[in-house]
Amino acid sequence: MDPEPQSDEERREALYRTLDRLRTAAGIRDPDVEIVARRPGRPPARLAGTASRYRVVVTDDLLDAPDQARAWHLAPVLSWWTTPGARWRHRLLVALCVAGVVVGAGAVAAALAGVLPALALVVGGLLLTIAGAVCGHRLLVGRRRALAEGGTELLRAAGYDPATARQAAGVGPS
Repeated sequence: MDPEPQSDEERREALYRTLDRLRTAAGIRDPDVEIVARRPGRPPARLAGTASRYRVVVTDDLLDAPDQARAWHLAPVLSWWTTPGARWRHRLLVALCVAGVVVGAGAVAAALAGVLPALALVVGGLLLTIAGAVCGHRLLVGRRRALAEGGTELLRAAGYDPATARQAAGVGPS
């Protein structure tokens, strides 16, 4: 016999219980939560918002997931507040983008003023693009790795077994 389907309110309460267990272990305040429809290419849980007010965005299919699977997807998101390395890489990535825009705009202005030859602008632009892409990629990978490690630590602190949670989420070994 199939179990009786849970109401929307019961599904939300289960999500908030998992979130509260992880949040308490992390020692962070209660984050804002937004539940959205699942879109291809989007993770089941992610961080959104601005530096002044981040929020946790979860997909509606995470409401139906087992507790261990919910914890697996929520832990790296909540580890944003407990992992200084991830926040540092994020700030560095923003600074890299700002520096690229300033240097690029300066080079274009110098070329238009006749101070910089057009060939130097093209070569410099290519080098700046390649350097920015490589540095940006390394920072994004490092941030993702730091959040994953922080999420694993958070799972342990909340009393979850990371291997069991990963298996419940249907995620292969990293």
